[in-house]
Formats: sequence, structure tokens, C-alpha cells
Amino acid sequence: MAKQQSTAMGDLTPTLKWGTVYAYGACGLGSWSPYLVFQAYYLMFFLTEVLGLNTYVAATIYTVTQWIKVVTMMGAGVAIDSIPLKGGKYRPWMRWMAILLFVSFVPMWANLGLGQVASIAVFIVLFTVSMFAYNTMWVANRGMIGPMAKNSLDASMIAQGQQVASSAIGIVNGVFYVWVIKLCVAHFPIKFAYSVAAAVFTGIILITMIPLQAITKKYDLPPEEKGQKSDAPKAKKVGFIDMLKTMSGPMIPYFFSQSIAIARDGFFYALLTYFTTYVLNNPMVMGYANTLQSVGGLIGAMFITTVEKTFGRKWGYIYGLFAQAVLFVLIAYFGGTAAGFLIIRTVIAVVTGATGAFAAVQANDIADWQIMHGKADARAFIQSLSGTTVRVGGVLGSMISSFGLAALGYQTGTVPSETVLKGMINLLAWGPSAVCVIAAVIFMFYKIDDKALNEWRAERDAAKAAEE
Repeated sequence: MAKQQSTAMGDLTPTLKWGTVYAYGACGLGSWSPYLVFQAYYLMFFLTEVLGLNTYVAATIYTVTQWIKVVTMMGAGVAIDSIPLKGGKYRPWMRWMAILLFVSFVPMWANLGLGQVASIAVFIVLFTVSMFAYNTMWVANRGMIGPMAKNSLDASMIAQGQQVASSAIGIVNGVFYVWVIKLCVAHFPIKFAYSVAAAVFTGIILITMIPLQAITKKYDLPPEEKGQKSDAPKAKKVGFIDMLKTMSGPMIPYFFSQSIAIARDGFFYALLTYFTTYVLNNPMVMGYANTLQSVGGLIGAMFITTVEKTFGRKWGYIYGLFAQAVLFVLIAYFGGTAAGFLIIRTVIAVVTGATGAFAAVQANDIADWQIMHGKADARAFIQSLSGTTVRVGGVLGSMISSFGLAALGYQTGTVPSETVLKGMINLLAWGPSAVCVIAAVIFMFYKIDDKALNEWRAERDAAKAAEE
């Protein structure tokens, strides 16, 4: 029998086993990381070097793709909540979208020899379809937290399992995805080499989807399948107006705080290459930083449940943001050397790993809070809003840092002056620090009574057990 544990939200008894939690994380978000890294780092390169597009044209298309990510993430939640599928509310979406992702993502990375206009049109269509497939799969996976978690401690265990799995696989993937791409480029024509690599990365998702479906079956099995025990209610259609009603209460500070907090990552995506090349004079530091970020995230993930037990999710997240703000500022004073920068980046990753993973379970809390107050079960739409914060935050951070770099006077093809170099350091330090502080202050207005919510969950599960 699971041992009762005292937390900042009262005495809770976990109902999940760690084996289930880690398997769910590894077969889900963990195994998807090679696909994500491949797309993040090679999309712009593919547009210019494989499709042969002008840099300005490629940059415009790349910007469009970022907003496609936002729109399709919103659409994913609407689709899951409004279109019930046979076999459960979430699992069918995961498996069908994994297939759709494979058949759309693979040809997207091929140069089919079409004209420039036709190539761009085909690329945008396939990108839109593949992003809808991935985002819907992602939202369905996050939506499973609801039926799997019986209380807040279960949800935090799931968050820890996903963070540990993603970080551990991320360490291996730092070498794996590069190795796969090198082999594909060496053995296939450049027009199709990246398409073959795409098949490998999305093929991994298809393969791991098989055990993921088995792991989540008992939690998302519709009760009409007689003879099978199910912990999930029959999927019901949720109206769009009901979805919009969920954009109230704790969702408002959650959405804005998360969007602004994620902007800190946008600074690194836009500036890290320039920083390591011109400030540190060692482009290899970028690779070391990405690897150490995964290591730090793995270490931090081990403390997720400890942070929750000590501070609760809300204040654990807020304290984490303030800690990150202080650490980012240290880059301005000690980040001018590779060793100093890498140490600070690793510690930031530890803090983020221990507190940042609460985003998924806080979205689940909001969904339950809405139901507890008589609103519709629009859990998928709420999780899609959570995912939208990642997209919006990334765009926001990249825009601020890009225009900031221009304001510093940086010019392509010239060696940056000392003034510009100092400006880069300050932008990479004070920019993320500022958004962390703003996000922390906003999140102070997030109000959910965790104790009352857990009592409601216990009553809900007891009523469900009585019906069975």
C-alpha cells in the first residue's frame, strides 16, 4: 500500500507507481525529443540549403511557421474536446496523430524539384498538417494527466517522470540526432537526406506509441467496453462557448505568466550562437551548454516532488522564477568566460527542472478547478492553452532579443565592437532576468485552493467507485 505523505497541501497518498510514471514519460514526451530538436535546429537550414530559398524569403517563411505553431496548438484542444473518438478521449488522438505526423513530416523535408512558389506552398501545407498532428498528440498526452492523477502528488509524480525522461533522453539525443543526420547526408542525395532523417525521428514516435497506448489504456478506456475496468468517463463533446468560458479565473494569470516566463528561452535561441561565437570565441560552447542543460534538468527533476511538498506548486514555481532571475544576472558579471557561463547555465537548468515542470500539472489543476465550479470538462482545450504559452513565449523572447541585437548596432559580416559585445552579455543576462521577475509577480494572482481541490477529487473518485 502506498505510504501517505505530508505536503504543503495536506496529507496525500500517491496512487501511481514510479515505474508507470517513468514509462509514461519515456514513451511520451521523452521519445519525442529527437523530432523536436531536429525541427528546431534544422528547419531554417533546410529552407536555405536544401530548398535553395533566398535568406529573406526563408526568414519570412520561418516566421510564418512560428505562428502556425500557435494556431495549430489552439486548434488541437478544440478538436479533442469537440470531436469524440471511439476508444477513449485521448488515446485515439495520440495514435492517429502519430501516423499523420509521420506521413506529413517525412515528405516535408524533401526537395521534390518543384518551382520555388510550388515548393513553398507544399512546404507550408505539410508543415501545417504536421504541426497540427504533433500539437494534437501533445495535448492528448498532457490531457492524460487528468484521468491518471487522483491527487496533486500523483500529478507532480507524472511531471517528474516526464522531466526525468526528457532530460535523460536529451543527453543521449545530443549525440544521436547529429549522428543520424550525418549518416543520412553521407548515404543519400541531399534532396532526400533530411527526409530520411525525419522518417527515423518520427518512426521512433510511432514505435514508442505502442507501449504508451498500453500504459494509458486503463485510464482512458471508455466504460462501454464491458469487462474492462476504466478510470475515465465516456468522452463528451464540449461546445466552443464552453471552452471559451474556461479562459477565466486562474487561467488568466497562468496564461500571461507562463507566456512571459517562456520568453526567457527565446533569448537563448536567438542570441546563444552570437554569444558563443563572438563573446566566448568558442562556438563549441553552444553544444556543451545544450548538453549541460539536459544534465541540469535531469538533476532538477529529482527534486520536483520535494519542492511541492515543501512550498506547494504555486510558491515553488514563483520562488523558482525569482531564483532564475538572480542567476541570469550573474551572467553579466561571471558569464564572460566559457567555464563561468556553463556553470551558471547548468544551475539555471537545475532550478528550471525542479520548478518549471509544474506548468503541465497546474493546467490540469485549472481543468479540475473549472469542473469543480460547474464548468465543462474542457481539459484538452486548457492544455492547448498551456502549450500556446510555449509558442507565444518563444516568439516574444525571440522578437525582443532580435530587435535588441539590432539596437545594439550589430551588423552582419562585421566583427562586433567591444560596446556591442558588452551589450550582448547584458541582453542575455538582464533580458531573461526581467521576464522571470514579471512572470513571478503575475503568477502571485493565480489562486486555487489545493486542499479543497484534492478533497473534491477524492469525493469524485469515491462516487465513481460506488457507481462501478
